[in-house]
Amino acid sequence: MRSLLVLAGALLVVVGCGGKTRDASAPLSPAAQKVVISKEASPTCKKIGTVKGSGKDLDGKVSDEQASNAVREQAATMGGDTAKIVTETNNSEAGSGGTYFVIDKTADVLKCNP
Repeated sequence: MRSLLVLAGALLVVVGCGGKTRDASAPLSPAAQKVVISKEASPTCKKIGTVKGSGKDLDGKVSDEQASNAVREQAATMGGDTAKIVTETNNSEAGSGGTYFVIDKTADVLKCNP
């Protein structure tokens, strides 16, 4: 019985660490609110990494906001102040409530302000 409880606890830890799904209704952290999303960046900015954000909703604007906010949160976690969008894909997916808009954004995380 004890082995089963240990196994169940370990499984919860692994499952909890698996994804980078962000709660769409959660407010942005203060650090993420400061991250600027852009299509261009100053050549003086230093690239510190790359992130991917996804959004999925029946409303395309909500999906876009979800993807952007996921990018902002991850960029803030890395210490970046700018996220330069490198790729963006827009797809649709049939669901029980209708057609969902699925948006994926890949961004370079930059440090532009010292």
